[in-house]
Amino acid sequence: MKHFLVIILSFVCLCVAAQETKDYVRPHLSFCGVSMNNRLEDFTDSLLAKSFVKVDSVKDVSPLLDHVYLQGRFENIACTVDVGQSVTHKVDTLKVYLNDVNNPVLSFKILTNFYRSKCGSPVFDNYYYPPMGTDDLKQQLSIEPYVIAFSVAGGVIQFELKYIPLTHRFVYSVLFVDTENALPVIPQDDAVIEW
Repeated sequence: MKHFLVIILSFVCLCVAAQETKDYVRPHLSFCGVSMNNRLEDFTDSLLAKSFVKVDSVKDVSPLLDHVYLQGRFENIACTVDVGQSVTHKVDTLKVYLNDVNNPVLSFKILTNFYRSKCGSPVFDNYYYPPMGTDDLKQQLSIEPYVIAFSVAGGVIQFELKYIPLTHRFVYSVLFVDTENALPVIPQDDAVIEW
């Protein structure tokens, strides 16, 4: 009788554990309160409802197929947003280009320090103390941009600051990668894996 009760108790525990595993939902990143676990059209419609505006041509950004470009505000800074989708037509990447930042190095430091306090230590950090002269900094950032990446629930957030000598501009961007939607689609045969 004891063995029978142990077996039934074990079976009940196994069923409960299986139910908990089945009900587990992986987190997704969100941008401006909109979950990235959406189809591209639904995601952009939600951002358009939040005062973003769709644009066709974007300065300093090479247009890509299956991407949508929007302009609006992120962290109260004017920005251009490049929204990409995976082969499953869900939003997998979102790159925010912060426009016309007065002091890009100081802004980079302030915003990444905010994310350090919010997300903890970065998984990648190549921020170095800037050289003394402005020209030294521009030359250094054109060769080796600042990059800091944070692992957060649902994905990765990466900050980058670089200098483009051709346009004489600093490019400050934030990349959101939703790891669940960015997973590769593995075919059943020997075909090429698609991202």
